[in-house]
Amino acid sequence: MNRLGYRSPATFDKDAQEFYNVIHKYLMETYKGKVPLRNMAADGTLGGPFATHLHTPLVGQHFHGLGSAVEAIPGLTPFQREIAILVTASKYRANYAVAAHLVKGPAVGFAKQDIESIMSGQCPSSLKDDGVAIYKAADYLVNCSGSLPEEMYDQLITHLGTDGTKHLVHLVGFYSYLMVVLNGFDVQAPDDAVAGI
Repeated sequence: MNRLGYRSPATFDKDAQEFYNVIHKYLMETYKGKVPLRNMAADGTLGGPFATHLHTPLVGQHFHGLGSAVEAIPGLTPFQREIAILVTASKYRANYAVAAHLVKGPAVGFAKQDIESIMSGQCPSSLKDDGVAIYKAADYLVNCSGSLPEEMYDQLITHLGTDGTKHLVHLVGFYSYLMVVLNGFDVQAPDDAVAGI
C-alpha cells in the first residue's frame, strides 16, 4: 500500500508508460523474471517506490537513472554497500526498505545478529576495519549535521580509495532521498513480500 495508490496501465499517459516500460525491463532483467512481490504484483502492477513514481514519472525516470548511476560507481562490494544502506534504513525506518533489506542483507553475507545490531544503532563487532569506517561515516551522514569529519573521510580513503568513497557518499544520499519518499507516501511492503522474495 501507499498513500497515492496504484496506477493501472489503462490510466497511463505517455510519460507513465515510458517509465513503466523502463522499470518493467529493469526488474525482469535484475530478478531474471522472478520479481519480488514488493516490487511488482503478478499482474504487472508496480509496487514500492516504483508505484509512487508512476504518479510523477519524470521524477521516476531521474530517480531510476540516478540509482543506476550510483550503483555503477566502482569501489564498493555488495556487502559494503549493504552496510551503508542498513545504516540509512536504521535512521529512516521506512517499512518497505527495512523489509527489503532484512532479506537482502543475508543474501550478501550478513548474519541476522549483525543486521539487528545495525538496525538498533550499533556497529557490529564482526565488521572489519573497512566495514567500521563505512558504518561510522554513514551513521554520521544520516544522524549528524555539518561536514563529514576529516578523520572519517581519511579512513574511507584509506580503506575504500577515492572511488569507493564517492560511491559511499552518493549511496547514502540516494537512499536517504528514497526513504524520505517511502515515508512521505507511507509505502508499505506487502504482508507476503518477504515470503515472496
